[in-house]
Formats: sequence, C-alpha cells, structure tokens
Amino acid sequence: LEQHGASKVCISIDAENGISKIKGRTENSFLTAISVAMNAKRLGFKRIVYSDVDRHRATNKINFEAIQTLTQTIGMRVTASGGVTGIEDLLKLQEMEKDGLDSVIVGHALYENKFSCQAVWRMSEEQNYPYTAKI
Repeated sequence: LEQHGASKVCISIDAENGISKIKGRTENSFLTAISVAMNAKRLGFKRIVYSDVDRHRATNKINFEAIQTLTQTIGMRVTASGGVTGIEDLLKLQEMEKDGLDSVIVGHALYENKFSCQAVWRMSEEQNYPYTAKI
C-alpha cells in the first residue's frame, strides 16, 4: 500500500459459509469475511474482491445475501466475483451499488457462452433497461 497506493492495490476474500478461506481455498482462516474486510480497511485498503466459494462451487449461483451483508457492513468498495449467469444477475447486483458494490467479475458465463456481451448490449438498447448506461 505504501509503495503503490490504496487505489492500485486490493484484497481478495474467498469465503465459505461466511468464513474466509486461505491457502488456495483449502483451509478455513477461522475469521469471518467481514472481519477480514474490516482489518483490511484499518490497514488502508479501499477495495475488496469478494467471492463466495461455497455458493459458486455448489450451485454456480451468486450469494446475493452474503454480498449485500458485506457491502452494507464494511463501508468499502466491493467487486463481486463468481457465479454470474446472465443479465438478471447483473441488474440485481447493480441494485447494491448504493452500498458499495461497484463492479463485477464475469468469467465462466462468458467463457461458456451463457450470455454474450453483444447480446446484453442489444437487449439493453431494445428494451431500454433502467440501468442501460451502466451495463
């Protein structure tokens, strides 16, 4: 943080059942994701990349509740990672912007062609989604 600045460095938290995972997601840290985030905030971090490992692995869906609890509690910028399956997920996540969620990492859904960026743009133009400018 001292060398590069808080705007260029972030911390990633992988959590399972609210507990942060370590060592390649193979062990529990015995610390909650929220406590890890709050400790990072005290150290000067400004952003968290958050992934709910259990939900993503088990159902390949986003744990909206965990993300919302985290964003409402920690007072930091949050990037959600993992489990996006379509535009509906993006729109639901976008509702959490007021709490600090300001970005989303979309990976497997694009790789597996579950939806394409062009299709999302076309849908936004045709149906005039309320969040068109931000998608």
